[in-house]
Amino acid sequence: MAVKEAAQTGSKKKWSGKKKAGVAFFFLTVLYLGISIYFMFHFFFGTTINGYECQFKTLDEVKGYMKEYSENYTLKLKERLDREESISASEIGLTFLDDGKLERIKEGQNGFLWITALWKDYSYEKAISFQYDEGALKEKFQSLNCFNKDMIVKPKSAYPRYSTYNKKYEIVNEVEGNVVKEEELFAKIENAISGDEYVIDLDKEDLYKNPAYYRDHEKVLAAKEELNKYVSAKITYDMDYTKEVVDAEDIHKWLSVDKKYQVTIDKTKIREFMAWMGEKYNTAGQERKFKTPGGSTISVWGGTYGWRLNQVDETEELYKLVKKGAVKEKEPLYIQKGLPRDKNGDDIGDTYIAISISAQTMWFYKNGECLISTSVVTGNTSLGRGTPKGVYSIAFKQRNHTLRGQGYASFVNYWLPFYEYRGIGIHDASWRGSYGGNIYTYNGSHGCVNTPYYAVQYIYERVEPGTPVIVY
Repeated sequence: MAVKEAAQTGSKKKWSGKKKAGVAFFFLTVLYLGISIYFMFHFFFGTTINGYECQFKTLDEVKGYMKEYSENYTLKLKERLDREESISASEIGLTFLDDGKLERIKEGQNGFLWITALWKDYSYEKAISFQYDEGALKEKFQSLNCFNKDMIVKPKSAYPRYSTYNKKYEIVNEVEGNVVKEEELFAKIENAISGDEYVIDLDKEDLYKNPAYYRDHEKVLAAKEELNKYVSAKITYDMDYTKEVVDAEDIHKWLSVDKKYQVTIDKTKIREFMAWMGEKYNTAGQERKFKTPGGSTISVWGGTYGWRLNQVDETEELYKLVKKGAVKEKEPLYIQKGLPRDKNGDDIGDTYIAISISAQTMWFYKNGECLISTSVVTGNTSLGRGTPKGVYSIAFKQRNHTLRGQGYASFVNYWLPFYEYRGIGIHDASWRGSYGGNIYTYNGSHGCVNTPYYAVQYIYERVEPGTPVIVY
């Protein structure tokens, strides 16, 4: 009896368990079906369309949002220099285009398969269409302040610039400017309007035209190093009575850097500098102040005597020295030299021969003392053979020389040429019986200075080649 009762009890428990399982299955089925019915009219959880969360929303709710979005949409442009501007929906006629894409997305989500959303991503990009007035967008685009010429700063690469304070080149930082990549920005704006974007940061999106070279670029640094090598050069010219220093203050004016950071030393400017040196220090043919034996101070022009800088060769020499960054003291190259110059640039000194055309007199000074003065006969002015005025120097000394010219050959005992190019010099003239006066105006020489025998002999024995000869 007890066994039968126990069997009945076990059977009841089994039936009770099956009943509970059946009830649970029923409720689960009803729940699943309920959720399925819900998702027949709502988007799956985890659904995003154009970045907008659409989970648990109906088709009409999403459409309503999209319509509201299009009506209130404003796109903000974050620009450099802390500037901002915007494009609003009303300015470009932006509206939501109900073209059936949302319906197709919803139809693709089978409500009975809602449970798959637990493992599947339901994200849709560019799944909603918006329409706008393209003409209005282009007009608004062109009116943006980022295209206003008065507000645009062009980008500028970093570059080396000479500092007069530090006497060397320093790098000037690049200017990034705010010139926009126009086509790329327009494309970004179109994408933002079509998507769910409210902000475009032009800097982050690389929508600006940037400088070609920044301060740390190897080309910029190499150019700076090369320039500083050149301005480190210091050439000190020994000009007898003074020194002329060529250093960074001069050299930096001769340097230039092109857009590719190639450094150039301008030889034309070095040539101009040498021309200035010539004007300042050349004495040959230049005006000189000369105190005559009579005590008056006159200006004397012309002649061949004096210092003449070799500008062509010294230009090349200086170019090479700058290129090396050399520090050197030197004498410049000369075509010809005179006697050492004093602090006033005077290179005649106190040993010279002075010849006055008007007085027809010649003086020989040595160490400031007049050793001899004598009457002479200079070139025939009536025949256009006047002795040329200017400052010359004794080229050399020669005994027993024959002067030759067109139609004549004259023997002289002492020959002291001072204008060798034209064969003009000081010599004795045995054919003359007198000197001085105005003989030169009608019976003068071919340009030489005819001198009494005793006087030219005296001078010949005491004068040295290179001694200045002043004819005035």
